[in-house]
Amino acid sequence: MERLGRARIVLAVCAIVAGLSPVAQSKIIYVDDDAIGTGDGPSWSDALTYLQDALAVASRGDEIRVAQGVYTPDQGAGVVVGDREAMFSLVSGVVLAGGYAGLAGADADARDIALYETVLSGDLKGDDGPDFDNIGDNSQNVVSSFGNGATTVLEGFTVTGGWGQGGPGITCIVSSLLIEDCIIVGNKTKGAMEDGGGMYNSGGSPTLRNCVFRGNLAWGSGGGIANRDGDPVLSDCLFEGNSAERAGGGLYSGRGIVMLERCTFRGNSGRDGGGMQASTGSGSICIDCQFIGNVASSSGPICSSGGGARVTGTMTYRDCLFESNSADEGGGLDSDGDVTLVGCMFRQNSAWDDGGGIINNNGAALVLKRCRFTRNEAGRGGALSSRYSAPTLTDCVFEDNVTKRGGGAVYTVGRLPGRGGGGSTDIAPKLVNCRFTGNRAIRSVGGGLYNDNNETMLTNCLFAGNAADDGGGVYSQGAGPILVRCTLAHNRGGLGGAVSDETGDTALSHCIVWGNDGSQILGVFWASRSDIQGGWGDQSYLDVDPLFAAPGHWDPNGTPDSLSDDFWVDGDYHLRSRGGRWDPASAGWVQDEVTSPCIDAGNPDSDVRDEPFPNGGIINLGAYGGTIEASRTDLGDPP
Repeated sequence: MERLGRARIVLAVCAIVAGLSPVAQSKIIYVDDDAIGTGDGPSWSDALTYLQDALAVASRGDEIRVAQGVYTPDQGAGVVVGDREAMFSLVSGVVLAGGYAGLAGADADARDIALYETVLSGDLKGDDGPDFDNIGDNSQNVVSSFGNGATTVLEGFTVTGGWGQGGPGITCIVSSLLIEDCIIVGNKTKGAMEDGGGMYNSGGSPTLRNCVFRGNLAWGSGGGIANRDGDPVLSDCLFEGNSAERAGGGLYSGRGIVMLERCTFRGNSGRDGGGMQASTGSGSICIDCQFIGNVASSSGPICSSGGGARVTGTMTYRDCLFESNSADEGGGLDSDGDVTLVGCMFRQNSAWDDGGGIINNNGAALVLKRCRFTRNEAGRGGALSSRYSAPTLTDCVFEDNVTKRGGGAVYTVGRLPGRGGGGSTDIAPKLVNCRFTGNRAIRSVGGGLYNDNNETMLTNCLFAGNAADDGGGVYSQGAGPILVRCTLAHNRGGLGGAVSDETGDTALSHCIVWGNDGSQILGVFWASRSDIQGGWGDQSYLDVDPLFAAPGHWDPNGTPDSLSDDFWVDGDYHLRSRGGRWDPASAGWVQDEVTSPCIDAGNPDSDVRDEPFPNGGIINLGAYGGTIEASRTDLGDPP
């Protein structure tokens, strides 16, 4: 017991001694090039005048506050004026913050990043001109971070004027620092293959918030940012007017995991991936981002691809916008990897060759859910071109897309012969609950869908008001598509206004074909339990008006004698019913005075569990048959 008591006394004494020992305290270091005091940094009046001197004395836990002005890395003790190798090297665990008014302001502590711009500049002589003139004597790297942790912060600066190998603006090596509220502008790589004009990240996991990358140039890849083997996280960042001679005008990522949220890529350019090129790993995601007006262009024989973005790795896009991007192929997106898009919009993108909205190549896995394609243009596949791949599309809308060489909305080509040809067709695309309206193949074929050598599977799809020289809704050659519970109405396309098949492999089941040009269908080899205007041999099930809720129509646009300028006015192709039908306009159920003969006209053995009650126990025909929007059975008047 005595020995235990002595031990307790010793521990208590040690604790007292430890409490009396001096502990390093974090401090604020002030930097202001207008300061004229002692110059050791404890206050604004006695601030250091050179940022390099502050970095030299800072240690973990400190904060450096920098007043408005222009600071170059070749100024400070132990630094040679004009030294191009001098850089602002961040200190691990130190917060470096700009945007303060300093002594030039009424309140030195006032902070406004835009009003009190604090510039870290590689323009050592202050003589840079427009378009990177006179940069031969600029810093090779303006800011660098080597092995720094997450408590290292760069905040509220404009970083400009770097001209060097990789990352002349910011170089980040194996660091997980935070970069926030910074503008990285007007930096340029030097070597022909060097990457990352604005920033280069290798092996690190930096977090970037509310940053702007503007007007940076890389002779290699990544005009704004180049990422190699790193896992950056970016939110609320803007990439604007950056360019790369190779890939990724705004952002290039080679390997690693990239996470983007609420970022905008606008007006960037590169050979591939005008906005972004991503060769990323599983877990990479892009949420609520915008790709607007980016360009993929090439002056050589190799086609450019991915005006908005190009993905050769794995990426998931959610609620993203691709608008007015352009490329030789894949005006909006080149999907050459494992790509999933959910709730995305592709609008007014263009491609000279394939895929105005998206191009999907060579077995790459593409999944589209609830995506919308509007007024995209291409040589083939105004909205989507899929070559030798099996994309899966669910609840997607294709409207007013245009092509000149086939597939107003979708162009799909299979590698192997299909049904009747002896080859496997397991790579065929699958489309469920998709809508094709007002798409055009100008002086070409397949207004809605061009199918070449694929057993494309279409379930519960609507083709209405599409136009082509042949096959206004669907045109096929080689292996034909299979259409189950689809509606094809009021399409324009020669003899086969709804469907035209050169080889006669197309199959229809539980479909409605009504109000199309010519003989409605041409070359279809099998049609079962369908409503086909004019009938189809002994195989069609009905030849009666399906009684659509509100059919769409072609507006002659003031020139009734010319069809070339007509435009499609969309309608509602739910089936009328006294028992009730779904009305998209009111998002509710309404009752009609008549009931469509296509209700309860399908196979009695079909699964009707998704159709609302009462459903008569028999599936409906057309695009809404077997779904929660199927029109209800008319039970008649109550007794």
